[in-house]
Amino acid sequence: MSALAAGIRRLWDSLFAVAFALAGFQFPAVMEIFRQRLDQKMVETVRLLGDLRKSDTPDAGSIARLEAALPRIRQAVDELGQDGFARLRGFFANFDAEIVWRIVSTNYRPSLPLTVEGLVYAAAAAVLGLIIAAILARIVRALLFRSRRRMESY
Repeated sequence: MSALAAGIRRLWDSLFAVAFALAGFQFPAVMEIFRQRLDQKMVETVRLLGDLRKSDTPDAGSIARLEAALPRIRQAVDELGQDGFARLRGFFANFDAEIVWRIVSTNYRPSLPLTVEGLVYAAAAAVLGLIIAAILARIVRALLFRSRRRMESY
């Protein structure tokens, strides 16, 4: 491998590692905002249940759906309130793409939390970035060498 190719490869790997590490630093904050949104959803569900029960014509179907959803929401909030990897497991077990998209697209402000949790997620994300960079580099190399071999065969 030439020096230029090795330098490009190191730059490629570094860019992926840094990009993924920065995303990893954001993960604890996103999980916390996700927990807060689920907590708000739980409060709103309790309020709606109270309003429906007090109404003159309570809708039994709506009450039943809200009563069925409330324990799941409470469990999700409890799981996301835990520490460490239990919180990560709770995040993925209760993942809601709509809520996460609203977090990221509306009022989320990136930060660089220098906590142990943030550093662990950043390190894990950097390793994941290096793995993805290596896989992509192999794919690109395979495609380039295959097209080079085709050109040489003509």
